[in-house]
This record gives sequence, C-alpha cells and structure tokens, in this order.
Amino acid sequence: MRPPAAEELQGAVRARLAGYKVPKEVHVVDALPLSPVGKVLRRALRDPLWGRS
Repeated sequence: MRPPAAEELQGAVRARLAGYKVPKEVHVVDALPLSPVGKVLRRALRDPLWGRS
C-alpha cells in the first residue's frame, strides 16, 4: 500500500474544511520521533521546518 500523495491529502481536507484551513504544505516522514515515554516529539518535527537546529 502506497502512502497518499500530498495533493490527495489536500483534496480530501479541502472537501471537509474551509479553504484557509487547508495546509499549504504536506511533509511525509518515515517515522515519527518518539520520547522514551512514547509521546511524539513535536519539536523535533517542527524545528527543521522553522530553521532551528
């Protein structure tokens, strides 16, 4: 099973949300970074996109 393309995801969201709420960009990652407790490390996902190191 192949992952959906960014355009497919945006189209599905556009059918359910107002246009200004549809994400402009979609980034697909192989795996989400997790803490030792098992929570998603959102900062590790956000920082590279915001130009932080």
